[in-house]
Amino acid sequence: MRRYLAAEGWIGYRAPRRAKKLDGVQDWLAERFRRRRGNADVVRQDLGREKGLAVSLRTVERAVKSLRQGLLAEARATLRFETPPGHQLQIDFGETRVEIGGDWVKLYLLVATLGYSRREFVRAFRHERQSAWLDGSRRPSATSGARRGRRFSTIRAPW
Repeated sequence: MRRYLAAEGWIGYRAPRRAKKLDGVQDWLAERFRRRRGNADVVRQDLGREKGLAVSLRTVERAVKSLRQGLLAEARATLRFETPPGHQLQIDFGETRVEIGGDWVKLYLLVATLGYSRREFVRAFRHERQSAWLDGSRRPSATSGARRGRRFSTIRAPW
């Protein structure tokens, strides 16, 4: 009470700082958590075996919560998928309007990207039918020497 009267105003609450069992092992904990690929229970067992600390699984989980978020973000990050030359081709269509002879015309652009070299092939079509797609998928492999296969995968746009 004396402290509040002496301050002559409001004083915020100060939570007491307690010593925690995992104080001083944060760096070790971070390194071990990454090495164990985010398995908190195995890290807890390592703590007992190597550091002589007996803690609950929940204690370790609370201590590595921010580290787990970092591991999840790394796992979601896009990695380049490497394939041998000539084995992968990505095809996308786009559209634009261009002026030809004073008239505005809608054109469909087929963009084919070779997976290994990232070389692009672009061709304009007046339509977006299957014949354009097939023609556009044959031409890049013919001009680059890529091997021809018959496996196709269609991914729908998220919108």
